[in-house]
Amino acid sequence: MAMFLSPDFCHAQVVHYFGVGSNMCRSKVEGRGADSQIELLRFQPAVVRGHRLAFNLRGFAPLEPGMGSLEPHATSEAHGALMSMPAREYQKIWLSEGGGQARPAYEEVVVEARPYGGEPVKAIALRAREHARLREEACPSERYLSLLLTGAAELGLDPSYVARLKAHPTQIVPPTLHSIAVHYLFFVALLFQLQMRPLIEALSALLWRVHVPSSHPNRMLRGLSNAASTLLLTPGAAIGCIVRLGMWASCTPPPPLLAKYAKMRPGCRKSPCGPCS
Repeated sequence: MAMFLSPDFCHAQVVHYFGVGSNMCRSKVEGRGADSQIELLRFQPAVVRGHRLAFNLRGFAPLEPGMGSLEPHATSEAHGALMSMPAREYQKIWLSEGGGQARPAYEEVVVEARPYGGEPVKAIALRAREHARLREEACPSERYLSLLLTGAAELGLDPSYVARLKAHPTQIVPPTLHSIAVHYLFFVALLFQLQMRPLIEALSALLWRVHVPSSHPNRMLRGLSNAASTLLLTPGAAIGCIVRLGMWASCTPPPPLLAKYAKMRPGCRKSPCGPCS
C-alpha cells in the first residue's frame, strides 16, 4: 500500500505526483502498471522550489551508480513532470518503485509543485530513504541521463535547466568492465530468483567500498577502483555468462532492462544502441 503522508491524500480520488527522474517520460510512466497501462489525467511541466534533483539513490556500481531523487535544498529548484491521476493509478507507480518491498528504497514526501504558468498544488514526490541514500552523490549512467533528457525535451522544460542536465557528468565504464558488469547482473538476477537477498546486499556493499566515480579527478584512484571492481565482479560474471547462455539456448528472453544493457555500447547516450561489437 502507498503511504500517503498528508491527510489531503488519504481519501483523495485524484492524486498529483511530481517526477524528476525517468518518470519525466510519459511512456515510461504509462508502462509502469504491472497488469495494465497507467491512466494519466494530466501530464505537464512544473517546478518545485526549495528542492533539487540529486543522484543519490544507491544503484549498481559501477554500471548504474546513482538514480534520481528529490532532495530538500533551500536555494535550488527542481523541474519535472506533474501528473494527475486516479489514486488507484498512483498506487501502481508506487509499487513499481519498490513500494511493496519490506524496505522500500524511496519514501514519499509532499511538495508544492507549480505548473508552468499555473497555480501550485500539493503533490507527492519520491526521496531516497536513509538506508538507500548515498553519502556522496554518484554519477548517473549515460542510459539513465538519456531518459531524463528525453523526458525533459518532451515536457518542454526550462532550457537553462535542460542545459544543466546535459552538462552533468555521467559514469564512464571501460568496455571490458562494462561487459563483466552486464554479465554480473545476470548472476544477480539468478540470486533474486533464489531469494538470496542478504548475499546480494553483501556483494553490493563490497562493490561500493571500492567504487570511485569516473568523474573523480584522481586518475590513479579511478584505475584502482576499476581494477578492484573487475576482481569482485568476475566470479559472478562467469556464472552470469552461463545463465545468459542458458536463456539463449532455451529461447528465454532476459528481463527488459538486462536486454537493454546487453545491447548498449559503453559511453553511448542513445539507448539502446544495438549489439556490441
